[in-house]
This record gives sequence, structure tokens and C-alpha cells, in this order.
Amino acid sequence: MFDDYFVFLIAVLTTLAVYLVSRRIFGSPKISIETAIRRFMECLGAFVFFLALNMTIGVSVILLIRTTTSRFVSIYLLDDFMVVVLSAIQGVLFSLWWSD
Repeated sequence: MFDDYFVFLIAVLTTLAVYLVSRRIFGSPKISIETAIRRFMECLGAFVFFLALNMTIGVSVILLIRTTTSRFVSIYLLDDFMVVVLSAIQGVLFSLWWSD
């Protein structure tokens, strides 16, 4: 049971430690925690949107290549962690651009 929550516990502890240290060094934050959570949720939503869009377009292009040519292209090409990373970058950049 502890193994399942170990990484989550580490993330919570480091977040709490950084919050306490930065609060002591820099004082009160400029935005509230509610605003920060709202911005995070906007970034997360944009990330999920771009991930779904990238996967949909990727599958569509692969199926189009399969039907219009004699070449076989595997859908497993989309089983790459870089799709997730690039979608996250797209989501964060879009969310930051859209918020200003």
C-alpha cells in the first residue's frame, strides 16, 4: 500500500517545503492558492484537449495513409511519450497565452 502512494507523498512534501521556504523568504504570495489552482486546472484542461486532438489527428493521418497507399503504418507510432510531453507544452503555452 505504501508503494502506491510513495511518489505522491514525495510530491506533497516537496510542494509543502517549497511553499514554506518561499513564504519565509519572499513573504506573502501575489496570488491566492485558489487562483493558482484555477490556473493549473486551465493548463490541465488545455493539455488534455491538445492530447486528444494530437491523437485524433495522428490516427486519422495513419488511417488515411493506410487507405490511400499500399504502405502499412502502425498506430503504435503514437505510443510515444513525446506525444504526451509535446501536448503538455502546447497546453501550457496556450493557457499562458490565452490568460494574458
